[in-house]
Amino acid sequence: MKKNIIGSLLLSALVLSTGVTAMAAPSTGIETSNEAGKRESTSKVQVELQPGDDSTTPPVDPNEPDPGITDQKGPLSIDQVIIFNFESQKLASKTVRIPMKPKAGQTKLKPANIQITDKRGSGAGWNLQIKQSELISNVDGTERILKGAYIDMKLPTIKGTEFNSPDAKGPVDAKYDANYSNKGQFSKVITAEKDTGMGTWLAYYNDAGKDEVVDAKTGKVTTPGNHIKLVVPTGGYAGTYTGTVTWALSDSPEGTPA
Repeated sequence: MKKNIIGSLLLSALVLSTGVTAMAAPSTGIETSNEAGKRESTSKVQVELQPGDDSTTPPVDPNEPDPGITDQKGPLSIDQVIIFNFESQKLASKTVRIPMKPKAGQTKLKPANIQITDKRGSGAGWNLQIKQSELISNVDGTERILKGAYIDMKLPTIKGTEFNSPDAKGPVDAKYDANYSNKGQFSKVITAEKDTGMGTWLAYYNDAGKDEVVDAKTGKVTTPGNHIKLVVPTGGYAGTYTGTVTWALSDSPEGTPA
């Protein structure tokens, strides 16, 4: 009789112990369906994305023949700009529009691009502005300014990289419209409105098949293109002229250079 009682108590204890194990709570972040016929569990996924660091972003498509690599650091950066090296040109009796030089040994001009990276992760937007200096020559100690000359650059082709989010919205052409009077003031070239321009973006000029059409008699553009041109009026002195273009990246769509 005692053996029977003891045996029954041991069996009850075993059943009780097994039942506690089966009812253990699932791990944190796990959801399990107990509906009849279903064997599904859902696990949690979590990641924290922080703003980018101060590392540089190398150009995705380096310019030729002169890559304008800036090595600019920070989560919002200009990674590459265009170095403006124009063809040699004879003085003429009307305004001339001088194209950029192709790579040595080549006859065709390759596209040139500006690269901007925004890894702030804020969606605040940005804008890129430029200003041009005067073009100056120095012959035998005499400085001369190339009066009326300016760089004309329009209609960039804007592309994101393969690393950008597939639904990323890019910046847009700010319709930069330089002339001799305003070239020395900062003007927008590209604008990224709020929630656009995140990631890395390239603005291309000198695209194949996109050169302007110019009236041979008047020298005026009849069909705009996206090839960069140096506009030089008649009446200048012969010589080699040099100058600069300053690029400024602001941290909002409406920001101005510091």
